[in-house]
Formats: sequence, structure tokens, C-alpha cells
Amino acid sequence: MNATINKSNSDSLPPSLSLLPPTKNPWLLTAGDLALYNETLLLSALGLFQHTLVFGVIFLLRGFSARRALDLHFLTILFALSFVFAPLIFILDYQIDAIKLFFFLEHEAIEYLIAIRVLAPATWVRERSGALLFACWMGITVVTVVVAFNPKYKHGADVVAWAAFVSDFLVAVAGIVLVARWTVSLISRKAVRQAAGGGYAQAMPVAERFAKRKMAAEAMGGVGFMIHGFTTMAVGPIFFRVLYHGLDPAWFAWAWVLVFMSAMFVVALSVPVASIFFNTIQWCCWHDRKTLPGQAQWDVDFVEEAIESTRRGRRAERVTSRLPYQEHPFSPSRERQVSTAYWTKLAEKHAETLSPSLDDWNRRFHKNDIEDHVIREIE
Repeated sequence: MNATINKSNSDSLPPSLSLLPPTKNPWLLTAGDLALYNETLLLSALGLFQHTLVFGVIFLLRGFSARRALDLHFLTILFALSFVFAPLIFILDYQIDAIKLFFFLEHEAIEYLIAIRVLAPATWVRERSGALLFACWMGITVVTVVVAFNPKYKHGADVVAWAAFVSDFLVAVAGIVLVARWTVSLISRKAVRQAAGGGYAQAMPVAERFAKRKMAAEAMGGVGFMIHGFTTMAVGPIFFRVLYHGLDPAWFAWAWVLVFMSAMFVVALSVPVASIFFNTIQWCCWHDRKTLPGQAQWDVDFVEEAIESTRRGRRAERVTSRLPYQEHPFSPSRERQVSTAYWTKLAEKHAETLSPSLDDWNRRFHKNDIEDHVIREIE
């Protein structure tokens, strides 16, 4: 009777999809296929999938170009977009689990890249873009391994929290540097305007106007970096005191309330940078220029174009000086003089970050003799 009942129950069960061969292993006989899995395997698989999906899409959007992936404007947009997904993760997932930790790790990686892009010299970033991205990926891999082995060592969340503390500090410093650069440019531009006279605004070159707009947009993004960095730095120490010193967990919640409220300002301050970035996109697929304004290469190219503009200005002056009726204060020669004064000061300011060929040129000729050398070379 019992054998008949058991046979009927086994016939009613759905067929097993396991392809394991017959075995007498007691663990497999007890737990089935689940005996072949453990928590570390699942955490490793989740980390591999989440990181490769997120960063794979990011690099795909940049055409797998290391230099374009380190575009400051693109990184700022990713930084702002992360605040769209962070609240969603908190709403849908109430636990401090692997998905949340890996998301924080990816956000920290973007912050580290922003800090490197801003704080490191432009030529150094341009020449080592691939190595920097590889080092960032290796750092993510190491922390992912630590999180994957959390069932044994129980400190994966600690590592991610203190890594976030460091990244927030660095991105706040990067924001201070961006604002300082904009302030210094305002002071230098005011000095040039006073030296050039009242015709500076009308004679300001188009490239210099764009550089002014670019620096102001990056300064606004820098203010957002400072707001986020300084407000989020408190989360790691509060989390540590909640875990090991008996602090009320409500402090952790209030710290994140401050982070989310400040993120509204961060997203708004990132809009000017996003405007410059998306203005270079044609048909949502490609850019209208080879080097984008947020790349490290653009800073070097900008100075080199300044030198070339000075040469063209001298050449145009020789032609226009032979034409009559050039006495108007805003004649081409007057515009050329104002433009040359600005480009010369800019070239002197960035003389240390020029390409090696220009460095050799500056060592042979004193910075103050750039104009005279250009005249001699043209003549």
C-alpha cells in the first residue's frame, strides 16, 4: 500500500533537470545540486556580472577609448547619474547585501577617476590613460574578492565603507581645485582686460569664450563635488561606530538623508557640464570633433592652438598693415593685438604642460621672447 502511494507521488513530481551523473556522495544525495554551490561562489558571480555589465556599457559608449573614458565631462555625468540609481537601490533593497556594496564600489571607482583626472597633470593622464583604467579595474577586482570572501572574514562592508571615505575626500579636493582654477582664470582675465583696454570683450576670440564657458561649467561641477564629498565623508565613520561602538543606527539613516538631500544640488550643478558634453554629439551616435573638451588631450591642444593662433595673427597683421583705413580702434590689427596678449599669457601659464617639442622650443627661447621668435620664423 505504502509503496503504491510513494510510486504515485513520484510520478506526480516534475522531472528533474539536473544533469548530474548517478552518485553515492552523501552531500549530493542530501542537498542535490545546491551542494555544489556556496556563498562565495554566488558573490563572485554577482560581482563579475554587475561590474562587467556596468563598466562594459560605459566603455561601449566611449568606443572602448581609454582617453575618452577619462573625459571629465563624461565622468561628471556618470557621477550625477549614480544619484538616480542610489535611492532606487535603497528603496528596493533594505539589506546591506552584495548588490548594494558592489554599487557603492562602482560609484567609488568613478570618484577615484574624477580625482585622478583633475588632480594629476593633463599630459600624464593623456599618456597613461590605459594604465590608469587598468589600475582602477584591478582595485575593483581586489575589493570584490574581499566582499566575495565576506562569509569567512565578515569585513567586506568595512572595506567598502572606508574606501568610500577616501574617495569622497579626494573628489571634494578635486572640486576645490576646479573652483580654484576658475577663480585664478577670472583674476588673470581681468588683468589681461585691463592691459588690453576697453576693446577686450569685442575682440575676445571665439575659442577663448568657449574656454571661459568650459571652465565656469567645470567649476559648478566642482561645487557639486565638494558638496557630495564633504557630506558623504561622515557615512563611513558613523557606520563604523554603529557596528563596533554601539551608536544608535538612526545616525546612519540621518547621514544618508543628508547625502540624498545634497545630491539634489549635485545633480543640478552637473547640468552645465552635461550641456557642453552633449553639444558635441551628432545624431546620438558620434561626436563632431576628434578631441572632446573634457579630455586631457584638449588642454594641451588648446595651448598649442594658442601658439598657432599667435602665428596666424602676426601673418595677418603683415597683410592688413599694407591696406588703408586701419585707424579704427576695433580694426583687425587691434583685435589681433588683444588676442595675442591673451594667448601669450596663456602660453606662458601653461608652458610646463606643453608637449615635449614645445618644451624644447621654450628651453631654446625665453618665454617672454615667444612673440619675437614667431615673427622671425614667419619672416
